Amino acid sequence: MRHFLAKYHIDLSLLDSNQLKAICILLIIAHNYFHCLEPLIGENEMVFGQSNFNNFLMALKQTPYDLLRPFFSFFGHYGVHIFIFLSGYGLTKKCFNRNIMEFSSLYQVSLSQIFKIVKLTLVGFVFLLFFQWMVLGESNWLGYLKGYGEFLTFSQNLRPDKIYSLVSVWWFLCLIVQFYLVFPLLYRLATDNKRAFICLSVLAVLASVVLYKPLLAQKIYVYATPLGHLAVFALGMHFALGRSVPQWSIAVALVIFPFSLINEAFFHLSFISVVLLSIALYDRFKERVRSVSVLHFIGGLSMFLYIVHGDMRKPFLHWLSPMSQASVAQSYWIFVLFVISVFVAAYACQKISGYLGLFGKRKV
Repeated sequence: MRHFLAKYHIDLSLLDSNQLKAICILLIIAHNYFHCLEPLIGENEMVFGQSNFNNFLMALKQTPYDLLRPFFSFFGHYGVHIFIFLSGYGLTKKCFNRNIMEFSSLYQVSLSQIFKIVKLTLVGFVFLLFFQWMVLGESNWLGYLKGYGEFLTFSQNLRPDKIYSLVSVWWFLCLIVQFYLVFPLLYRLATDNKRAFICLSVLAVLASVVLYKPLLAQKIYVYATPLGHLAVFALGMHFALGRSVPQWSIAVALVIFPFSLINEAFFHLSFISVVLLSIALYDRFKERVRSVSVLHFIGGLSMFLYIVHGDMRKPFLHWLSPMSQASVAQSYWIFVLFVISVFVAAYACQKISGYLGLFGKRKV
């Protein structure tokens, strides 16, 4: 009973964050490849689908040897939500350790992160521009430049029917920039009034539940907006400030998450639940994970891996269309080639950024 009432806290080092980023980006890359293959599984990422989990179970039953495709297709997107947690955690940790409290200084930290995203996406955009031209044979340069200009408004995820414009996966970068913009306000509230900060997070969850369907009718996904994921970002901030959660909250999350796969009422709590469970699981096995040195390399490359992988799927998926059960083995070989290509491209972009002075040295 005493253990159940105890507090749970986690302290992540830079190495821990890097290892988690590596795991998350691998999940995301695999998800964005496998969820495009027929038969489609679906995922409960921005919209709950009653049949998606049944599709997952049916795929496991029909082709148990093809385990990875349905697993990554249905579950891989949760890597995005752990990234949101890590963004809140890392930014808060930086400000807290430096005792930054003034709004002007907090906004300097946020704006530096935003400028970093602009610089790195510029390198990635130029690479993808040449990739579209040389590999896909597309030469609408003016159209892509216009699309990148629209992306730099960082409103892609808030505009009806525009969330997947330009590079489809870049909606997440818009979401992160929006969190950076409101971070100083959140940070001051979190440090000045813990109770109000927690209440705001709860209210954000309730507002997301209420607005979910009305916004969906307008073709806007609440779970692609800061409102929908404020609780996840705030959880990262909460832990970074040295605070804890009740031990029983992990048990509650363990109960909620399975129901969130099959019931829309619980779906709204799925993101905070899976993040809390994932962080607790990592904390339990972090000594073993830390020993996997390649994850540190992948984590350091995660930003460019995210930036380039979305559009680089296209030729590989084209080779596999239409997909059939007879070509399951082929889909995995093509996936390996896709991953290798993405890593080579991301590494090249990182080197170019370093040469241009756009990618500062990381502290370990």
